[in-house]
Parts: sequence; C-alpha cells; structure tokens
Amino acid sequence: MSDTVIIALGPLGTLKLPREIFEQYLRQAPERPAASAAPERWLNSRELSSLTGIGDTTLEQMAARGQIPCIRIGRALRFIASEVEAELRHDQGIVYPRRARKRSQATDSTDSINGRYQNATER
Repeated sequence: MSDTVIIALGPLGTLKLPREIFEQYLRQAPERPAASAAPERWLNSRELSSLTGIGDTTLEQMAARGQIPCIRIGRALRFIASEVEAELRHDQGIVYPRRARKRSQATDSTDSINGRYQNATER
C-alpha cells in the first residue's frame, strides 16, 4: 500500500498527496445532498383542477386570496401540485367566511310590505 495518493487533474497534470492528508480531507469534506429527481412541472389551473378535483376558477380565486401557493407569469398562474396539496392539507379544517350580503333597509319583511301598501294608498 502506497503512502501517497495520485489525483489526475486533466490537462493540469497530477497531484500527489500523502495518504494521511487525503484521508483527513475526506473526513472533513461535507456530504453532498443526494441528487433529487427531476423538478416538478409547473401546472396551469386546468391541469391542477384535473388532479385535485377543485374547479379551475376556484383554484384561481384561492390563489388570488393567497390561500394556495402559485407564481404569476404575465397574466397566467402556475402551480406546483405537491405544494398546493400540502397547503390544502394544512388548511383542511379552516372554513373561509363568505362575504356578507347586503341587507335591505327594512328589518322585517312585514314592515316593508305594510310600508309599500301605505305608500300606495296615500297617493
């Protein structure tokens, strides 16, 4: 077993290191993260709708309210399915309130009917 390690450096030549220094470097070198699979594809609202079963218009409205993650490219919205799914699972128990409907000025329906009748008879 040799006491030196020879490393080829291509057109630069070779590098000779004592084995102790080479092994010490290997112990100190940080581990590289495993290469991940190909990145997920960005989906439009129709493609995401077919995966989730949620209407594409609803998905666009949820994105506009900031309820699901998306990216806007010009006028188009793009989504990553796993991120949207994670957000939907996180918000599963939350019920988003609907907008309050405008109430008529009359508080009681009989008052408004009587008021109309009185107005019609006074003419």
